[in-house]
Order: sequence, then C-alpha cells, then structure tokens
Amino acid sequence: MKRNMKVGEEYQYSERFIEAVKRALPEEVPIAAYLIENLPIQREAVYRRLRGEILFNFSEVAVIAQKLNISIDNIINVWNIDKVSFDTNLIDHVSPANNYTGLLENHLNLLERLNFLDKVSFKAAFNTIPYSFFLSYESIAKFQLYKYSFNVCNEHMKPYSDFKVSREIKTIQEKCRHTMTQLDSFEYILDKRLFMYLAEDIAQFHEMKLLTDAEKRKLKDEVLLMLSDIEEVSMTGLSKATKKPTSIFISNIHFDTSYILYQSESYEVAHFRLFTITGIRSDNSKICEKQKNWLESLKKNSTKITLSNAIFRNNFFKIQRTFIEKALK
Repeated sequence: MKRNMKVGEEYQYSERFIEAVKRALPEEVPIAAYLIENLPIQREAVYRRLRGEILFNFSEVAVIAQKLNISIDNIINVWNIDKVSFDTNLIDHVSPANNYTGLLENHLNLLERLNFLDKVSFKAAFNTIPYSFFLSYESIAKFQLYKYSFNVCNEHMKPYSDFKVSREIKTIQEKCRHTMTQLDSFEYILDKRLFMYLAEDIAQFHEMKLLTDAEKRKLKDEVLLMLSDIEEVSMTGLSKATKKPTSIFISNIHFDTSYILYQSESYEVAHFRLFTITGIRSDNSKICEKQKNWLESLKKNSTKITLSNAIFRNNFFKIQRTFIEKALK
C-alpha cells in the first residue's frame, strides 16, 4: 500500500510538471515538439512521458524548468517557507571586478527569459540607486563597482582613476540595460534620500583623496543629469527610452534593503538586494506573494509623484539638487 501511494505522488508531480510547461509555453507551441527539441531523448520517449507511462527524471525536469523559468518548489508543492530554495548571485571578494561579469550575465539571463513571456511587470523598492537607473551613466556605473570593490579589499585599493572596467563588463552592462527596457511596465518606490546617499559617497571618496576634483565634478554632472532624466519620467509617466508605463513613488518611511518583483501571468520571481550590488532570488510562489504584499505596504506609506502631486514632486527634486550641489561643490 505504501508503495502505491508513493507511485501516485510521483505521477502527481509529473502531471504538475506537464501542466507547468504548458502554461509557460506560448499557445502556438505544442508541448511535445518543445520537449523533443530541448531534451536529449527520442520522440517516442517524450510521448511516453506525456502519456504517463513513464516519469520524467530529475535532470529532464531541471533542464526544462531552467529554460522556462518553472519553479520546482511549486511543482513539488513545498509550502514550508523555512525550506524554500534561493538562487545566490554573489561576488567573490578575491576578484570582485572579474566576478561582477558573472553577476551581470546571471541577471541578463533572467531578463532574457522574462522577455520570452507576455506582460512582464517590474515592481521594486530601492534604498540605493538601482541598476536600471545608473547603467546609462558610465561614470556612476564605474563608481558603484569601485565603491563595492573598495569595501571588500580597501587596504589594497587603487585610486578611482586607476580602476579599470573591462570592455566585457561594459558590453554586458549595455545588454542588461537594453534588455531591461523590453519589460512591459515599471513601478519604483524610492527612499527619499536615495540620491543624497550617492552624493555623500562621492564626497567621502573625494575627501579620502581617491577621487580627483575633475572626477568629482564629472560624477556630480552625471548625478544631476540622472536626476533630471528621472524627473522627466515622473512628469510623463513613461520611460525615457522606450515610452513604457512607469510609476515612481517616494517612500515616507525608511526600509532596510532593496526589494524587486518580476511578474507575468505564468511566472514571477522575487529578488532581494545584498551587499550593495549582489543578491538572492526565488520564484517560490509564497515568497513572491510575501514580496508583493511588502511592496504594497511600502506603497501605502509613499507619495506617488508620477503624473500627480506636482508641488511635492517639484520640492522633492529641488531638495535633491540643492543637497547634491552642496555636497559636491
């Protein structure tokens, strides 16, 4: 009797997997054709699995789950939050600049898989400048990586002028920036001191003689340009490059890290920022639901500045510019 129950559960998992694949595929793509193309097994072996005569093995499930962003947690019905699996996306402290390439590639792979889906929304709360803001500004992007590298190996740190960002990193950064713009809608909740924090960091490195006066001025100009670009988005409700719907909220309370949620009708994934530019993520439905609820609670304690609250919006950007000018004079 126990053996029969176990077999029954195994077939339930297989059926859940098949249903998950069907949901993840576009309507015009037959599941059999997709599996035949993407699994190293014969056509008849695929049909036997679809008919339930034999089970998919773990490696087959893993290959397809990775390609289609299917949550294995959800397939096996793991509801215990204490045992949810997370993907780590961390940088090796020994060579942070080199390993940053791997981090960007990992992020790019996720974005490319999301672009395979329809109606993907990006919702996030940031207490530091997000990638999607600074990757368009070369000096700020370099400074963010430099700052992280300094924090993990500061006793051997070179001045900012001697810190080199490889062509490979710049290429992947541009791909990430471009691929990010292909998502369908964006919603940002921002710490009200977000840009002030960046200005203070730049001023601190200048005081430590790691940034020259000219480098500080260039970074200041880019920060002010970035601020103006974001102000334009808040006035139009559209991303500057692609005209995608974009909403911006300014949080009235402090929050401890940055939270991101990518959502489509068939897939969602939550990301949590760690150690400045790295993080962990999970596509477990319970984790994503908690992330969604947390973002909604932050939004309730925030002021929307997109296409609304013009006086608050104008004052917010005025205060940011005044502080940046003073900190980086």
